[in-house]
Amino acid sequence: MRPPMELHCKMHGLAHVPLWVLSGLLYLWPLVRSQLVFSTKPQHAVGLLGAPLTLDCVVYDLGQQRALLVLWEKSDGGAKSALVPAASDPGGGAVQLLNGSLFFPLLRKSYLGNYVCSAAAGAHRINATVRVEMAGLGRVFYSPRNQTVREGEAVFLQCVSGESSPAAFISWLKDGELVKRGKQIQGQYGGGHQKKTSGTLHLPNVTRDDGGVYDCVTSNPLLNVTRCSVAATLTVLGAPTGLQITQGPTSITVAKGTEAVMRCIVKGYPVPMVQWFKDDGLLTNHTASLRWQDNGQLLTFRNVSEEDEASYHCEASTQQEALRSQPALLLLAGNTLPLDQRA
Repeated sequence: MRPPMELHCKMHGLAHVPLWVLSGLLYLWPLVRSQLVFSTKPQHAVGLLGAPLTLDCVVYDLGQQRALLVLWEKSDGGAKSALVPAASDPGGGAVQLLNGSLFFPLLRKSYLGNYVCSAAAGAHRINATVRVEMAGLGRVFYSPRNQTVREGEAVFLQCVSGESSPAAFISWLKDGELVKRGKQIQGQYGGGHQKKTSGTLHLPNVTRDDGGVYDCVTSNPLLNVTRCSVAATLTVLGAPTGLQITQGPTSITVAKGTEAVMRCIVKGYPVPMVQWFKDDGLLTNHTASLRWQDNGQLLTFRNVSEEDEASYHCEASTQQEALRSQPALLLLAGNTLPLDQRA
């Protein structure tokens, strides 16, 4: 019979506590233990007009071990307004789903703005504000610039996209082909509320093959839209090398009225200038039967005649040096007289 007596004594002690205090304790006991957290915190969203969009929000009370009912409101300039029921809105309105998510069957311009998801348990409250934006991509804000460098140097080409929601992705083209060499870096431009993306193409130890026309291409993955920058030309100057005539002209005998070619193949950097001489006189003008090709390295006779019979040589030169080839004769077939004996 001992246990009932102890129970009676404990109950007897509580009888001295006023009833209003007991009521307050019973009311406050669960609330004191409430701790509200977002188990799914709402995130800023970017949508397409006329397409569906969902904002997720779940609040959990750690003290009560239960999910709470959330409330969605539209906030414009600090003022909050209840959401328009879907049934009364021709565009579909906004529907709060059973899991607390806010669902837009068809996103309209009037739905863009800030939304507040909140929940309460007694004196405890929690809320978060998110922004609904329309997807878009502006023109390129900053285009890469033309550059001239020497072989072996490093090159940095820079580009900044226009305003973009969601963030733009930047890729690079060289002469119309996707760039696979080098390192591509991108990130948010300017910080804060800027919606631009900055991109840098780093080309270490460039060669002359890296020279060409580069385009920065910005793209919005949600819209499937791209915009191109103003093209930039990268000029890579070779390292200075000695001048050489690797193949000079050779004497040839050809039939009258046929085509003939003399070669003067040169190497060196800066690119040498090639000039041709006929009987030590400089050839300066193209004619109907004579033309230069490949930066002067090929001298072509389109229709060989008696006037073309002569001694020819080429000269290659840069600002630092000059070289002269050995002379070569162009002769007509069947003519056995030496050049100095012909009329």
